[in-house]
Amino acid sequence: MSQGWKWRLGSIGAATLLGVLFLLPSLLPDGVTPPSFMPQKRIAKGLDLQGGLHLELKVQTEKAVENSLMRVGEELSKQLREERVRVRSIDTKPDGIVLAVRGEGGGQKVAELLEKKFVGLKVDARTTEGEDEKFVLSYIDDEKKAIEQYAIDQGMETIRNRIDQFGVAEPLIVSRGDGRILIQLPGLGTLSADTVSNWLRDKLAEGGLAGTVTAGGTDIEVLFPGETSADAIVADATGRFVGLVKEKREVMADGKVKVLFALATSKRAKKLIGQTAQLQFRLLDDSVTAESALAGGVPMGDEVLYGKKKIDPRTGNEIGTAPAYLVQRRVIMTGEVVRNAQMSVDQNRAEYYVLMEFDKTGEEVFAEVTGQNVGKRLAIILDGVVQSAPVIREAIPGGRASISGTFTRDEARDLAIALRSGSLPAPVEVLQEIEVGASLGADSIAKGKMASMMSLALVILFMSIYYKWSGVLANMAMVTNLIIMLGLLAAVGATLTLPGIAGLALTMGMAVDANVLILERIREELRLGKSVLNAIESGYDKAFATIVDANLTTLMAAVVLYFMGSGPVKGFAVTLSIGMVTSIFTAIVFTRGMYEWYLSKRTVKRLSI
Repeated sequence: MSQGWKWRLGSIGAATLLGVLFLLPSLLPDGVTPPSFMPQKRIAKGLDLQGGLHLELKVQTEKAVENSLMRVGEELSKQLREERVRVRSIDTKPDGIVLAVRGEGGGQKVAELLEKKFVGLKVDARTTEGEDEKFVLSYIDDEKKAIEQYAIDQGMETIRNRIDQFGVAEPLIVSRGDGRILIQLPGLGTLSADTVSNWLRDKLAEGGLAGTVTAGGTDIEVLFPGETSADAIVADATGRFVGLVKEKREVMADGKVKVLFALATSKRAKKLIGQTAQLQFRLLDDSVTAESALAGGVPMGDEVLYGKKKIDPRTGNEIGTAPAYLVQRRVIMTGEVVRNAQMSVDQNRAEYYVLMEFDKTGEEVFAEVTGQNVGKRLAIILDGVVQSAPVIREAIPGGRASISGTFTRDEARDLAIALRSGSLPAPVEVLQEIEVGASLGADSIAKGKMASMMSLALVILFMSIYYKWSGVLANMAMVTNLIIMLGLLAAVGATLTLPGIAGLALTMGMAVDANVLILERIREELRLGKSVLNAIESGYDKAFATIVDANLTTLMAAVVLYFMGSGPVKGFAVTLSIGMVTSIFTAIVFTRGMYEWYLSKRTVKRLSI
């Protein structure tokens, strides 16, 4: 008798032990930290199991092209002025630029600039009207496609940066083609302030720490006795609870530490993700009033923008009409120069505002502009809405500015996040939004568990009755396969979804199927009169090719699903792929090792099968 059973059972035992070790943290209740010697990763629950937010967005790439044309038009106009060409008019349209210059020489200069510096533009039409030459310009196809693709790629990166502020452990952000972006945020919006507050109080009590926890709405304020305890508990809390964000940390005069947490709600997440946050600084044209410009015509180089309506402090409703501003089209600075942004509060006026810090370039430009335009008004424009238009009293060299208005705490907080993460290159449109509640996810888990347990019990019962003692071995292999597979899922930090649970059930069926093939082959060999040992060896040898072929074709389908699918489909593919590998391992190695071990200890003339 071969001693191969030793390495077979040894490898199975080691794999099962590792599977149990990696799986244990996932079996612990929420809020219980695994011991330091154990792996810390858990099997994450997907959107359909723990609730959360599902969004499908569409990047308005045509708006990105229009914005780019506007910037190119301004640069072209600037270059022409430097070349002493008289620009009669320049008008940016969604699909192109209409430019009129004075004289034949001006037209020649335009042609030279397009050839040397603006190679992405093409001339759709060139006409002469009296002494003027008129050009109709647009992007060449390759340039237009590059701008559209950049808008999608940059949009995804910006959205990812904003989502990182919410502490979502496994966000799904994928491009679906045609400018569409799929976003899934498992667990977001399902967290309650009471859950977090109770956990924080328990942690303080557990460590024998004197501290206080105060919750109000979506804010939680904690006073810790010292910095060491504060930093450890804050890191644990933000890593454990999806949607819990540390807003502020302040060391008090007596050494205590005050930490402010905020809960990210689905409503806040949707608003922040979809906020374009395009920030501009422009000078107002005070030569005429906005009302006069609207009535008699807007001067060339200007446009009329509107501010925010006033808010009734008692009701919170908008009142009156939005003020109009006559603003120069020339953009002095954009949000690209913002290095940092934080929510602040004006204690005297009880108003929230956003304090911005500029980078070196922004600091220099802002100091120069404010120094040269003392007495004029500077408009701070966010997404086409004038937030404020203060009078420049003196040069401001410090590289700081603020955006004030009728902001709520959450609005100021989210605007600061948007400015820190960068503006979207183009607006986004919400095509689909689904909020999955925590109770629905819990119901899905309960039903998934029930279905899996029932199917597992029926399979175990059938195998035990039909294949007797050999069926019991097959059942042991199936349970071992389940432990190893779940341990691998925990080790790689996989996300389990409802389709993933279906993948688990399918894998159990495939694992039993492999053993059925082996047992039927062994039965055939026994009918031919072979000894038990020879029948087992022949059965495994003849069934091996069929088992590998069946599992390999399923594995190939799972790989295609992983790379072509998204979200729950990927979860199904991951579970199925891991299950195929582990089922072959347990079916071939575990049961054969058990047969060889049993036969090495005694002479068996009849096999219970």
